[in-house]
Amino acid sequence: MKGGYIAWQFWYAPQWLVKLAWNIQRANFQMFSVPIMIRTLFAHWHRDALSYTGGTITGYMTTFALNQISRTIGFIICTATLMAWVVAAILLVLLSMSAIALFFLWPFMPLVLATVGISLLTGSL
Repeated sequence: MKGGYIAWQFWYAPQWLVKLAWNIQRANFQMFSVPIMIRTLFAHWHRDALSYTGGTITGYMTTFALNQISRTIGFIICTATLMAWVVAAILLVLLSMSAIALFFLWPFMPLVLATVGISLLTGSL
């Protein structure tokens, strides 16, 4: 690593933090099974579908109604999971940006704290 501390603080470490945040986002994407949730958004819940076998019109209507209820439950669960993923992704972006900003500001903290301390001691603050 060239450049010593300054290069590490302001170049190498922030790059590492960005890569870390990106990998956590990718893991979050997989943890919530986003591709599967999108692909099965209108599928039956746990493939719980009744087959339309020979019977009466009432039997067909009952089977249709139960299949639609199963699809509705699946849609609600998948939508809630996708919304939870979006909220988690947004929070992760905000936390990552805050961590990177604080990482850049950290070396200046002693100077700021010394200035505030001197101001408090002299009574000018």
